[in-house]
Amino acid sequence: MENIEACHFLLNNLYCRCEKLYEIVKKEYKCVEMKSYFGHYIRIYGQYKYQKYYMPVISIIIKGDICFNLDGVSLEFFLAKDVFLETCCFDKLFSLPYSVEIYDKKNSTIDFYKKGMSENDFVKKLRICNCDEIGITINCQSLSDDDVISFFNEVSLILGLK
Repeated sequence: MENIEACHFLLNNLYCRCEKLYEIVKKEYKCVEMKSYFGHYIRIYGQYKYQKYYMPVISIIIKGDICFNLDGVSLEFFLAKDVFLETCCFDKLFSLPYSVEIYDKKNSTIDFYKKGMSENDFVKKLRICNCDEIGITINCQSLSDDDVISFFNEVSLILGLK
């Protein structure tokens, strides 16, 4: 990192935010834990760098994760493919005002959904794939803490988890 001090300042603020939000989440979801993940690309002051830092994750057991990085917040859910196909409200999922990524959980480089893909094409592609579980990531940057919780609940409903 070119500016280690700036990065540490941003990371400290990020962890403070995550800890505050964790206390809010614990009131609504009893099965919750704080975790971290390590090593991926993040944007620091407009430039992408490979980060070697741990980033916070609020894991709501069974439901999904609220993940934090220096760009903002993303929500991650993991579901059995068959459950996802049966319970998800696709039109609502694809009309969210944020980037939606749907991928093979075992091989996260295999994306099933491309922006603008029709629901029929997506479902057909997902049905013929040989994976058992899929991951869904919603990149919803710059949400307030209250908005993160309500949006997490909204997406849980869309996915049929609530």
